Amino acid sequence: SWTAQTVAARGEGMEMNMHLSNSRFTHVFDVVTADGVRSFVEGTLGPQGQVMTKEEAERQADIAMRMLKLEGIEASVKSRQIPELTLLVQSPAGRVEAIDAETGRIKWQLAVGEPDLPGAVPTANENYTASLSGSTLYVTEIATGKLVAQHSTRNIPGGSPTLTESHALVPLYRGAMEAVPLDPELAKAGSTFLSSFGSPTARPTLVGDILCWPTDRGAVYFADGARATDLFRVRTRDRIVGQVAYAAPQSFFVGTEDGYLICIDDKRESIVWDYLMGTPAAGTPYVLGDMVFVVTTDGMLHGVDAKLGVERWTRRGVRRTAGGIGNRLICEMFDGTLAALDVANGEALARVPMPRGATIIDNTITDRLYLVEGGRISCYRDADEPWPTIYFSVVKDKASHSGADSEDEPDTTEETAEASIAAESAADNPFAPDSPADGEDPFGGDSGADEDPFGDSGSGDDDPFGGD
Repeated sequence: SWTAQTVAARGEGMEMNMHLSNSRFTHVFDVVTADGVRSFVEGTLGPQGQVMTKEEAERQADIAMRMLKLEGIEASVKSRQIPELTLLVQSPAGRVEAIDAETGRIKWQLAVGEPDLPGAVPTANENYTASLSGSTLYVTEIATGKLVAQHSTRNIPGGSPTLTESHALVPLYRGAMEAVPLDPELAKAGSTFLSSFGSPTARPTLVGDILCWPTDRGAVYFADGARATDLFRVRTRDRIVGQVAYAAPQSFFVGTEDGYLICIDDKRESIVWDYLMGTPAAGTPYVLGDMVFVVTTDGMLHGVDAKLGVERWTRRGVRRTAGGIGNRLICEMFDGTLAALDVANGEALARVPMPRGATIIDNTITDRLYLVEGGRISCYRDADEPWPTIYFSVVKDKASHSGADSEDEPDTTEETAEASIAAESAADNPFAPDSPADGEDPFGGDSGADEDPFGDSGSGDDDPFGGD
């Protein structure tokens, strides 16, 4: 579809993310006849060489339709809105670029931080982008790249930031999530902190106002991203591999090192099914249609029914999933090829060799494939699909959670977050120095009242996810 030369895509370690806008669109007006479609697109050149506004594109489409009807050809005009899609790229040297994901046009470039400091995957909301250089967070305008704020995190960042409409949230290496207000006046009061047991293992996933992230202690945390407050957490059996994947309306998927694919319902706040793969997950699950796909470390691709959690098919020799185009799952294979697999049965519909040294960028949002090779980013699409198909919707109704409607203002200081983490760590430690007093039954007995010694109980002050 397009190829763009970009400084940020040079060398290994380049990070990329895609932002799907839910407020900015390109308007397209299609003149449809029995013989085909002619499109008039906002922002492109009109018949006289002028850049067309939305109104002008609509007017030109109406003129074209009327001309066809005068010739006796049946025609109609259909309109559509294409959401703005922006690729955000950050190089190891700290250069951030914003690229139009449909045309390859570079919108802006900006150097952040020092070249020798570690960075992270850039992220964005409707108004801003955020990137990291070392322990400094840089916030820029998404339209222009103008730097509007920078903030030093309280501890070493443990992963890439995420932007909600109100906060920049940065996972910290020690486990907490630092929430930095984007409003300059609120930022003067300082950051708030969300507790997190264990270090983050991947970039947080944001769906509407729901923010969730996995940890190396097998927990998946859910938070209200708009209010920067904890909602609940779900514990799994082992370390989680990759990001949390999402399927509308309320299902979240993770793969674990002990070989499970797990589905979490965010309204039930619990695991609804788990699927045993037998070997550790190798990356983030990928959702396409009514199926969820995950690759294991032995190269086995599992195609699983997203609703029921039952296996539909498996296929060997897969390195990782890269995206989806229609009914085809695109996978990078161990034999050095890029394969299009039939979603229904896993059969290979086509194979092409991967260029040496090239990397396919994961894309869970649209049906486009992005290939990085040297200093070039190339976009590929189905020849019959000039406009992107959106797989991942950023708009999600707020779920009703036990922690979401509390009128009490939560205690979100760093000390409280660290105390919650310490309390959870102690509860998980079977050798913690909490021996029973003389005469007490170490296995519970009557002295334990109604408490379960193996439960996750505790006072509301100790457990941020406990009941009232």
